[in-house]
Amino acid sequence: MIRSQKGLLKLRLLSHGVSCHSGYPSLGKSAIDPLVDALQDLKRAHWPKNEELGATTLNIGLLKGGHAANALAAEAEATLVFRLITPPEQVLETVRATVGDRADVEVITANTPVQLNTLEGYATDVACFNTDIAYFDLREPTAQAFLMGPGSILDAHSDHEVIHIPELQRAVAYYEEILLRLLKGPRGSTQRVASQAAESVGASVVDARAL
Repeated sequence: MIRSQKGLLKLRLLSHGVSCHSGYPSLGKSAIDPLVDALQDLKRAHWPKNEELGATTLNIGLLKGGHAANALAAEAEATLVFRLITPPEQVLETVRATVGDRADVEVITANTPVQLNTLEGYATDVACFNTDIAYFDLREPTAQAFLMGPGSILDAHSDHEVIHIPELQRAVAYYEEILLRLLKGPRGSTQRVASQAAESVGASVVDARAL
């Protein structure tokens, strides 16, 4: 069961240049060069960290630009994902200051770290991945949110991504038990605390407000 989930900031960086033949670079301006320099500076930057959620991490997941090896690129772009321990505005401010006028910074999606409810008797961990639970309205005093599920996040996006049938069956039993406990009481812990990063955990959502 997850007690805290990291936030997420997904960005697109777009750099503009002037295309020309690479034999005559003075006639144009490569869009790739300033983008690469900006990405290097972002990789070298210092990002927030704490004992509860660990470090803010950056992944440069997509890169594209240019149309031929013998031409300067008119446009280049990169898509980045930060895993956050702070509100996204703090990291976004640093990104904009670091990138400067070398590229346009576009926010694709952003959400804040979430502290979740837990139930006594279940092992807990921290999720370094992101789920839709970040978009639930948990401001109501009676709101509760639980995050758990079958499989291992360490298998995600790999050539061995799998959820074994026995794990799925156990998850169904856990969901039933959780729902019954919530209906009968006592309530899950409302002290939504974070701890050290998870090694392996799945992701599904149980929203007790609907009960």
